[in-house]
Amino acid sequence: MGTLIELPVGASRKPKLVALTEEVQSSFRDFLNGDFGGGQDGGKKLAERFFDIGEQLELLATGVASDASLEASEKEIGLYYLHMEAALSYYWAGRVLGSTESDVDPAERADECFSKSLSVYSKLALDPKYAHDAILAYRMANVLTAQNQSELALVKLREAAKEIETHDQPNLREDHFLRVRIPRQLGVAYWEKPQVKCARSQALMEM
Repeated sequence: MGTLIELPVGASRKPKLVALTEEVQSSFRDFLNGDFGGGQDGGKKLAERFFDIGEQLELLATGVASDASLEASEKEIGLYYLHMEAALSYYWAGRVLGSTESDVDPAERADECFSKSLSVYSKLALDPKYAHDAILAYRMANVLTAQNQSELALVKLREAAKEIETHDQPNLREDHFLRVRIPRQLGVAYWEKPQVKCARSQALMEM
């Protein structure tokens, strides 16, 4: 959050960025505390808060991209983090819906959120500057996992782990938790793969 607030987005956009950062913190606290406001509507409202944050961050990014007063290097930093945070907000919108108990299946709306998140990440991944970005690959793997695309998620996790080993990661300090989590999550994914195949085979035998 400290990085987000300090982004070079132009003085006129700074108050909006600060307000959005506070909204992100508040929404995460509510999610982690399980404070959805109760029932289906509470979860839906929290999910829409996350989704709205994503949209507002993308709007900020549009303004930054067209701001002639910002240096190219400032734009690069600002746009990267704004898009990464927007995609993460869409992802958490889907996660909230997946954690909501209701009589109405939220899966369709959740998938829309995940697809929106993956779309933003994918656009970043097309930029050669981020070809070896381990965080980007890792986050894409998480979205793919949420969409039950385990094979593609495994590919992105392998990519993330490889990038940590073979390329410098300016956004990952040496003691960053993702340097441990990414290879650990890859190991879990490898372990789960035969378990899933076994379960599918058992299901086919019982049909």
